[in-house]
Amino acid sequence: MKQSEVEIIRRLRFGSVLEKELIDIFDQNRDNYRIQFQLVQHPKFPVKVALNIIHHLFSMDIIRVIKNRRTNPFIRKKAEIEFKIRYQRLPLGEKISYLKKSPIQVLENFLEENDEKVLKVIFGNCECTEELVLKFLNRKQQKYTLYNALAVTQWPRRPVLAEAISRDSQAPIKILLDIIPFLSMDKLRRLFEKKGTHQIVKENISNQLKKRQT
Repeated sequence: MKQSEVEIIRRLRFGSVLEKELIDIFDQNRDNYRIQFQLVQHPKFPVKVALNIIHHLFSMDIIRVIKNRRTNPFIRKKAEIEFKIRYQRLPLGEKISYLKKSPIQVLENFLEENDEKVLKVIFGNCECTEELVLKFLNRKQQKYTLYNALAVTQWPRRPVLAEAISRDSQAPIKILLDIIPFLSMDKLRRLFEKKGTHQIVKENISNQLKKRQT
């Protein structure tokens, strides 16, 4: 008795299916997108066949493949590469839409991103981490838009990130003023003594040090 689409998908997601059965399901449902999508994510599905399917998936489904820890790690990695290639051709609105729902593995591919709106989405993504923000801060390229995007988040208030910002010659005065309360006494003194530190930043450091000593 032929199984319905719903039954096949349920088996693929929750049941035990042998590799031969997976191939049979694939052969019998080559034109069924939903079943093909589930097959790609099955840990026992042949990698060679899965690679051919990935190119035909919708971008949001590729993100779902990347997020699915049950999926073969090699397939997840290939899905990351496929998404990164597609990303370059997407209009800004679609980029933002996808990155809002992207896992950390995807976000890490865009350390060179320089669009302020996109950066705000990355920093606002619930999977964004302190380690990822630090990687952005350590990049060598121009960081004007990066700091504009960071300024509207809580990330600069984290001690590790505040310290990284205090060492950055590209950090704007406004954000340096904002991080002063979150730097240790030692880091405040280093920033005060750092060559090129603006006078208004030094004045605020002096006030902060006095406040902590009283």
